Amino acid sequence: MPFWFWNLTSNLFTLDLSHNQIEGMIPKTVTFANIFSVDLSANRFYGPLPEFGPMIRILDLSNNSFSGLIPSSIGENTPDIFYASLSMNKLNGSVPSSLCQIEGMAALDLSKNHLSGELPSCWLNSSALKILDVANNNITGGIPKSICDLPSLSSLHLSNNRMSGEFPVSLRNCNELAALDLSHNSFTGSIPTWIGESLPNLNILSLRSNNFVDQIPAEISQLKSLQILDLSSNNLSGSIPRSLGNFTAMQVVQKIGKGLTNVQDYQESLLLILKGREDEYDRNILSLMKIIDFSENRLSGGIPEELSSLYGLQALNFSGNHLEGEIPNKLGRLQQLETLDLSRNELSGNIPSTFSNLTFLSHFNVSYNNLSGRIPSGNQMNTLTDPTIFIGNHLCGFPLSECAEDGEPSGEGEPSDEEDEDGAMLWLYVGSLSGFAIGFWTVWGVLIFKKRWRYAFFYFMDDSCDKIYVIVVLSFAKMKKMMMAR
Repeated sequence: MPFWFWNLTSNLFTLDLSHNQIEGMIPKTVTFANIFSVDLSANRFYGPLPEFGPMIRILDLSNNSFSGLIPSSIGENTPDIFYASLSMNKLNGSVPSSLCQIEGMAALDLSKNHLSGELPSCWLNSSALKILDVANNNITGGIPKSICDLPSLSSLHLSNNRMSGEFPVSLRNCNELAALDLSHNSFTGSIPTWIGESLPNLNILSLRSNNFVDQIPAEISQLKSLQILDLSSNNLSGSIPRSLGNFTAMQVVQKIGKGLTNVQDYQESLLLILKGREDEYDRNILSLMKIIDFSENRLSGGIPEELSSLYGLQALNFSGNHLEGEIPNKLGRLQQLETLDLSRNELSGNIPSTFSNLTFLSHFNVSYNNLSGRIPSGNQMNTLTDPTIFIGNHLCGFPLSECAEDGEPSGEGEPSDEEDEDGAMLWLYVGSLSGFAIGFWTVWGVLIFKKRWRYAFFYFMDDSCDKIYVIVVLSFAKMKKMMMAR
C-alpha cells in the first residue's frame, strides 16, 4: 500500500480493502480519527495494530499478520465499537480488561492468535455482548465468574486453549446461550445435571477432548433446541441415557436453520468429525446439522432403542466405547442418517436388516465388535464396498465372503480358486527371482572374493575370445579363396 494512501483516511467514513493481497505496515501516524467502518480483512498487513478513534463502530482486521499486544487503551479509545474481529493474526499477550468497558459491543472475535494468560473477569458493564470467541489461542485458567453477567451472551467459543477446572457453576446464569464450545481443553469433573434446565436455548454443546468423568446426566435431554451434542474423547462412563430420545429439535426431519446468533460478518464455526475425518463447519452448515457424538469414552451397556425417535439425526457416533448387546432394529427408522459409526465396541448379534432403509448412509462402520451373520443388502448398503468397515467380526456377504445356508461365512479359512491361482503365481515369481539371485551371486560372488579364480576366469574368457576370433578369420579367408577360385 503506497504511503500517500493513508493521508486520505482522515476524510473517509468507510474503508473496505478486504480480500486482496495488499501488504505492508500501517504507519503509526494514521489514527483513523473520524472513520466509522474499517475492513482490512484477508490481506497481508503486518506490524502492530493501528490506533482507532472514538467514531469507529465496525472493525475487521482478521486474516492478516498483525502482531504484538492488543493495546490496553482499546476500550477507552473506541467506546462505541459494535463489532470487532482481530482473528487469524499473530497477536500475543493477554486479553486486556479494557475490552470490558465497551458497553455497546455485540461481538468480539479474538480467535486464532497467540494470546495467553487468563480471561479477564470484568464483564459487568458489557451488557450488549452477544458473541465472545477466543478459540485457538493459549488461554489458561478457568471461565470467569462474571461471564454470565452478560445478559445477552448467546455464543461462547473457548475451544483449543489450555483452560482447566470443572464445568463452571457461573454458566448456570447464561440463559441465552445458543452455542457453547469448550472442546480441546483440560476441563475436569462431571457434566452438571442443571445444564438442561439452566441453558434451555442451546443449539450447540461441544465438550469434546477434555477430561470429563462420570455419567452423562439424563437431564441433558431437557435441551429441546439442541442440534449438535459432541461429548467425544473424554472419560465418561456408565450407560447412555434412554431419555436422549427426547431431543425435540432432533426429532423433526425438516431443517430448522435458525437459532444461532449472527452479528455483522461473524462466522461461527465448529470442528466436527464426520464421515471419518475432522473438518471445520461454519454457521450456515451448523444450523442445518443434527449430530450426536459420544465416541472415545468408556460408556457401557446397550444402545437405547429410544434413539430411534430422533428422525432428523444425520450423524451418530458411538465408536471406541464398551457398548454391548444387539444393535436395535429400530435404528433403521433414522432415514436421515448419513454417518453411523459403532466400531470398536462389544456389540453382538446381527446387523439389522432395517439398515437397508438408510438411503442417505454414506459412512458406516461396525468393525471390531462381536457381530455375526449376513450383512444386509439393498439400497445404500450395496454401495459400501470397503471390507474394512466390517472386519473384526464374524460377518459374511458383500463385500466379504459369501454366506453358507446357515448364514455363517462359507469356507472360512479356505482359499478360493482365484486365491489358489494367485498364490501359485506369486510362488512362481518368488521362486524364479530367488533362483536368479542365487545363481547370479553364486558366480559373481565367487569371482569378487576369490582373486585366483577371478584371474583364471578372465584368462579363460580372453583365450576363448582369441580362439573364436582366429576361427572366424580363417573361415572367412577360406571362403574368400574358394570364391576366387570359382
